[in-house]
Amino acid sequence: MWNRSQPSKYQKWYNRGVEKHLRYIRYLFFHKLYVGQECFKRGLYWRGLWHDLDKFVPSRWNAYAEFFYGGRRETDPQSVKEAFVISWMRHAARNDHHWQYWVSISDNGRIRPHEMSRVARKEMLCDWIGAHKAVGGHNLLEWYKERALTIPLAPKTKRWIETELENLYKES
Repeated sequence: MWNRSQPSKYQKWYNRGVEKHLRYIRYLFFHKLYVGQECFKRGLYWRGLWHDLDKFVPSRWNAYAEFFYGGRRETDPQSVKEAFVISWMRHAARNDHHWQYWVSISDNGRIRPHEMSRVARKEMLCDWIGAHKAVGGHNLLEWYKERALTIPLAPKTKRWIETELENLYKES
């Protein structure tokens, strides 16, 4: 007869870290689905398909899964955060739909935002919408307003994103 006091092979395997990967793939699946839907609405078909594919690379995958869903957050928080920050910086620096891609920092520390391309702006909006839907759909306009001063956008990009966000909430 089966002894319930002993964990099964499956439970041991699951407890060794599979849960964080399952939770992360669930989030990533819905994020990509929602971003893809928003991109398709705006005619960005290839962008919708290719969006965030680098998050499936093992170095990026493991850092994100551990940071958001892993057990090492409690036991080794500094190394988990450092791995995530490095992974995030690489992701943002290689994907032009992130505003960080369009910011330069001079030798004296001055931060200078550059105008985003039309396609990158649209994908950024789709990314924000998709991320918010994937985590529960709170008010994206409020989210942006709370962070607007910490997101250095060039004037044309800033006007465009604010107009689009306001229009998004006028429609609903």
